This record gives sequence, C-alpha cells and structure tokens, in this order.
Amino acid sequence: ETTDNLHECRCQQIEDDSSQDGISTPQTKRAIQKMFECFLTNESTNIHVQLDLLLTRLAAQQEQEGESSLSEVEQLMMQLSTQFPHDSGIMAPLFLNIVELSQGEAL
Repeated sequence: ETTDNLHECRCQQIEDDSSQDGISTPQTKRAIQKMFECFLTNESTNIHVQLDLLLTRLAAQQEQEGESSLSEVEQLMMQLSTQFPHDSGIMAPLFLNIVELSQGEAL
C-alpha cells in the first residue's frame, strides 16, 4: 500500500509539473526526467509486469495488423526486446529522442 501511495504522489507531482498546453517548458522537462527516473528506479517486478503487458499488446497488434502498424518507436522496442529480454531499458525509447545516423555521421 505504501508503494501505491508513493506512486500516486509521484504521478500527481509529474502531472503538476507538466504543461497543460503541450508546449515544452522547464517543468515539462523535469516531469519527463522524473518519470524516467521513477521508471528506472522502480522495483524490477513492477517494471517486468508493465513491460510484459506492453510487449504482449505490441505483438498482438503486429500479428493482427502487420509490422507497419507499429510506430518507429514501437518497432525499436520490439527489436530491443529480442536482443535484451526483460531489460527495463526496452522502454527507454518512449522517453528519448531517436536519431538514426548513417555510416560516417556523428552527433
């Protein structure tokens, strides 16, 4: 129960810090950082349950509608799940910007 209350508190704090109009603000950036931090520091059991639910949903969608029905981020997560099973980092593309580089390119 304490974990649930803590989770609700963190979620409320994230909602309070987020902008209402969808414009990126320092508060929005902090909210995303908090979400990512909570995700990475949460108990692994909770993460695995959520990860399994997400991957099951994506696999079903892919099977029913084809791979093209998945977004680029979802396809990347499915690929990561085969390379790194049960790794919480599979959800990282939801929080990060994806950049594709060609050979010889750098950031």
